[in-house]
Amino acid sequence: EGFDKDDIQSSLNSFEFSLREFSGGIEMNGIDILTTIFDQWNYDIHPMEALTFDNALRDLKSIIHDSGSGIFQNLMRDYLLNNPHRAIVDLYPSPTMEAEQLAQEKQMLAEVQKSFTSNELQDVLDQAKDLEEVQKADDPPEAVGAIPSLTLDDLDRDEPEFPIQIEDNAFGSGVT
Repeated sequence: EGFDKDDIQSSLNSFEFSLREFSGGIEMNGIDILTTIFDQWNYDIHPMEALTFDNALRDLKSIIHDSGSGIFQNLMRDYLLNNPHRAIVDLYPSPTMEAEQLAQEKQMLAEVQKSFTSNELQDVLDQAKDLEEVQKADDPPEAVGAIPSLTLDDLDRDEPEFPIQIEDNAFGSGVT
């Protein structure tokens, strides 16, 4: 049966948009470029090919135009369904994990506590007590009153109109 033609076109448009956004975006930096290059170079793809995608995208569009969703069905069959590679991962719960983590935390805190002088330790305890008192205390009425709030009367009940314009073959892209 295959994939719906509109779903394929929508996914292809989203993919193309993300590629073009990456290639011309202001936010792009050297690390992003290197990551893109290394991801492809690792599979013996020339570094410049990792940054250019127009030819590959054009070829993919042509294949989709000629065979519809057949390319995706073939890829799924070859790389997912008929793939002989398997990884079996068995996970077993640890009945003692929580206790072990708590013991590690206690040990770490004990080591940190040993590194404090008695005055430093007392300062930490005083700060913790002060913080707890501040957190438990009610906010003064003027502070509570300063918090902005909305009522239903503040909301505009009229829905805005958004113009919709449909173009065939928008910008020569082959997309409606």
